[in-house]
Amino acid sequence: MSECEKTVQGGVTERDIIATLVRHIYYPLRWAVCPNVSFGFGLPYEADIIAISKSMRIHEVEVKITKADLLADARKYKWQRGLCVDAFWYAVPESIRVDAINIAKERRTGLYIVDAVRDHVEAVLRPLRQKVVKAGGPPERDRRNRIWRLAAFRFWHQEFNRLDDDVRANISPTKL
Repeated sequence: MSECEKTVQGGVTERDIIATLVRHIYYPLRWAVCPNVSFGFGLPYEADIIAISKSMRIHEVEVKITKADLLADARKYKWQRGLCVDAFWYAVPESIRVDAINIAKERRTGLYIVDAVRDHVEAVLRPLRQKVVKAGGPPERDRRNRIWRLAAFRFWHQEFNRLDDDVRANISPTKL
């Protein structure tokens, strides 16, 4: 079972939680969103979502489905390694709300409670503001621009796949 196919009670997957976050928080008119980012950005791990705003602020969101997954991730301290992330968030289902609140408070991260079935997101805690590196320096600006390019590539790749699926659905086997 892949990481995005893990489910909680009610059949909600990590992919469902990411889609709900993109619809309500990181919508494409204001954010460039890159799911499953690791390569090319100096990350020693894979981030579930990297989102960059028009003002070049970068948010990282880690989606956690189970309490065990949340506890394992909380031990890593990865968001304190001086990366280019301006804010770190956890996104969890309602079923692990209490544990997630305690961990997010302890780690000073933001917390989204996501109900993908009802299509609702609640920002329970705001993250402690990270040390913001000015986007004016060449290395930092280049890193942020790479995230924008990756988001654009992934968006259009997804759109072309959707278009291909629509075309395939409208071609009958007799026309081939």
